[in-house]
Amino acid sequence: MSLMPRMKRIAVVGAGVSGLTAAYYLNRIREEQSLELEIALLEACDRPGGVIRSVRKDGLLLEGGPEGWASYKPAAKVLVKDLGLQQDLIGSKDIHRRTFIVNQGQLTELPKGMAFFAPVDPISFWRSAPISIRGKFRASLEPFISRSKGDLSVQQFFERRLGSEFTEEVVEPLISAILGSDFRKVSARSALPEMYGIEQRTGSLWKGMRRFANIPATVSTLNSMRHGMGQVIEGLVNQLGQVQSHYSCGQLKLKKSNGSYSLVSDAFEGEFDSIIFCTPAHATASIVQDPFPETAGILNEIPYGSSNLVYLAYERSGFTHDLNGFGFIVPSREAGTVDACTWVSTKWDGRCSDDRVLIRCAIHSGRKHRADLSDEALVEAVHQELHRLLKIDSNPCLSQVFRVKGSLPQLLVGHSRKLERISESLKDDPNLYMAGSYWGGVGVPDCIKTGKAAAERVAESLFTA
Repeated sequence: MSLMPRMKRIAVVGAGVSGLTAAYYLNRIREEQSLELEIALLEACDRPGGVIRSVRKDGLLLEGGPEGWASYKPAAKVLVKDLGLQQDLIGSKDIHRRTFIVNQGQLTELPKGMAFFAPVDPISFWRSAPISIRGKFRASLEPFISRSKGDLSVQQFFERRLGSEFTEEVVEPLISAILGSDFRKVSARSALPEMYGIEQRTGSLWKGMRRFANIPATVSTLNSMRHGMGQVIEGLVNQLGQVQSHYSCGQLKLKKSNGSYSLVSDAFEGEFDSIIFCTPAHATASIVQDPFPETAGILNEIPYGSSNLVYLAYERSGFTHDLNGFGFIVPSREAGTVDACTWVSTKWDGRCSDDRVLIRCAIHSGRKHRADLSDEALVEAVHQELHRLLKIDSNPCLSQVFRVKGSLPQLLVGHSRKLERISESLKDDPNLYMAGSYWGGVGVPDCIKTGKAAAERVAESLFTA
């Protein structure tokens, strides 16, 4: 007489996009393979989504976190298709795809002939790059530079390949705008794994990035959702099936006894065969501190930054700038409040009515020290900066501030070694997994990729003997 297989229990801790993705794919595997599996999703907050939050306000669509993702990273698009939401996948309006940089208080267009951070079209680059002839000549020597070795900072990586002037004038503000990090400290290998990998494979960014420049015009460089990024979160939540979701599970603690794991808080208690931690590094450290103090210590070495997002809407009839582009970025040498500005109403369809313009400004704590302003003072400071840079004289008709605290992992030089040390510290506990923005990259597709991979590894480990 054969015994029935014991029901396995898996916990996913954290209901941001990484955790929701892990829970969704675990549930999908359970259904497809008819596995004896219970899945619990635990979240400290009272809502899912983490930093992703879409808000409708007075006819405007505002994002409290990421507004989209780079289309060349496929994981997000695959998830959208799996959720049956592909009809609501939208692309950026690339007919207006120009980005400006603040230079001596004026907006100057970034060089044409570039793919992300690297030049790929020599003629366009030489004609338009806002750097000296000497700087252009040094950047043009990039194909002759040997491959990088070791874990270099973004500054070191690009200075080797493209020279110091291009790095200071173009790369620094782009990195600061996207990652909210100090490019002198952040790791190229960890923060820009695709570009670093291209350089390692092809030996040249000029050559390796050229395929992105040849993407058909019908393919947008950026993707988002018609009803906002929150639509991905709603789609995931709606398809969790038999996943048991528990919210407001703060102060969660991991306990280990006789090879089994328990998660305990004032609002929850459960025992599990395997756990996927999709919480920020510092939150994960707090949970695993008692049984795994060494792991917690390494996790606490990963610093995080915060961001403020300020949305301003203006009546189009009184707005004098044409906003013919995606926005502007600000290098560190230019004193000011704003690090990056997106012209939302130009960049995306459906975010704003035709009689208004919508602008989003990002202010990152990890880049420079700033006073902690109130929402009202922050809105006024941003408006004054837009007034100066865009030469506008109208006042905003609507404003909204989102404060995203402790959400941006700083993937500094040595970050990959920290991840190796975490894995080494847990070598005797193979049923504990980690995913999220500090584990595989800060973008939405990166988080989705790590969540799905963790789900697949857990299922294979527990059900393949």
